Formats: sequence, structure tokens, C-alpha cells
Amino acid sequence: MYKFLRLLPLFLVPGSYQAFADATPFKDNENIEITYKTSGIIRFDSCGIIYRNFETNKNDTFFHCKGYECLVVINMNKIRVVRPIPDDFRVIFYFNNKILISPPLNQNGLNSYHHLLVTDAEIKDITPIFKTTYTNYLIALLVTIMLELLVAFIYFRRHKIQLINLRYIIYINLLTHPLLWIISANVTGFTIGNLIGEPIVLLIEAFMLYRFIIPKLTIKKSVWLSFQMNVASFILGGSIYFLVA
Repeated sequence: MYKFLRLLPLFLVPGSYQAFADATPFKDNENIEITYKTSGIIRFDSCGIIYRNFETNKNDTFFHCKGYECLVVINMNKIRVVRPIPDDFRVIFYFNNKILISPPLNQNGLNSYHHLLVTDAEIKDITPIFKTTYTNYLIALLVTIMLELLVAFIYFRRHKIQLINLRYIIYINLLTHPLLWIISANVTGFTIGNLIGEPIVLLIEAFMLYRFIIPKLTIKKSVWLSFQMNVASFILGGSIYFLVA
């Protein structure tokens, strides 16, 4: 789940103004994955960004801004938009025998991910509900669960709490992690979702731990344990994610 580690890049990366989650896929750009489902072979020529009222004249597309590249074509299946990233935009694709324009895409407040499907007649937005790849989301979820289990294991051993109660850490994360991620990705945006959602999730986790592990955990101890788990996934989770994702 999103943890305090979102703030870490502000201190570790000079010039970075984007926060990120403990185990998060969101970097300082917009990644767009492209899948093709066409009746024949098409040749990709180039693409651009439409960002002003979604018009298609040349003044409303850009390839370069302020001396550095805004649109990077990695290959036929992946493009990347680097800063400045429009809040709302479309991608226009130039193929050997046609021009296709994507549906409106929205930047989510951090850096986002979109998956586009190119057919013979149109481009469809098939971005997963998590606004990242399923692989990246599962990495984020598993790293968060593993780190919080480790913190809880140490805490339970120290306070002589039965280790069977560790299962509640998994149950709680399987509930709160996807819920917060989906709401942030699709409703509030990740910036607001992080600022408001994280403290709420911390308190929800604390309350659930308190209810599940009475009388070994008082409400005060539950809040403290939840805080420790969040800090651990904040600091370590983001570092691990950048290494493996």
C-alpha cells in the first residue's frame, strides 16, 4: 500500500518534485505501452501529443519543448512522455497508410501509465484499473506485505504475541492495498489519495489489528505497530521497488 516513502525522492533526487509510494511504479514520466490487433502488418512512422483542446493542427502537437525531448519513442510498442506532461492529452499516431488518434488520456498527478490497443480503425484505452501493469502492482503488493510481516513478526516476538496472528497482517493488506490504490488511481488522483488516504489507512489498519488481537494489543499499541509497518514499507519498499521493477 502507499506509504510514507512517497516523500523520499524529494530528498534523494535533486530537482525531483514528484512523490512516490513505498512500492510504486510511478516515476518522473508518462509511459505508454502499445499493443496491436490489426488484420495486416502496419508500419509505425511517428507519433505526437495533442494537448490543446484535442485539436489536430500542427500547433497542437509537440515533439520537443524548451530544448529537450518531451516525447521519446522507445520502440513500436512503447513511448514515453517526459516533463512537461499535460494533464489531459491524446496521442496521434502516424502509420504508413493511416493516422489514428487515441482517446483522451489523463495524467494522474504523479507519473502515469497507459496501455493502448491499436486496431484497424481506432485506438482503445485498455489501461488496467490500477493505472500500472499488473506485474508492477503485484510487486508493490507483495513487497508491502513482506515488509509489514517482518515488522509485525519482530513486534510479536518481542511482546510474546502468538505468531498465528501474523495472518491478519496479510488479510488487512489484501483489503486496504488494492482499495487505496484503485481509489487513488481512478477517483482522487495519486497526490490527493496519498495525502489523505495514507493516514486513513494507517488508522484503519491499527483499528483492525486492535479488534483482531485483543487483549494483547491495546489501541495505542495497535497505532504504534501500524505506524512502524508503514514507515518500514515507506523507506525499504520504495528502495526495493526501484531495484526490481
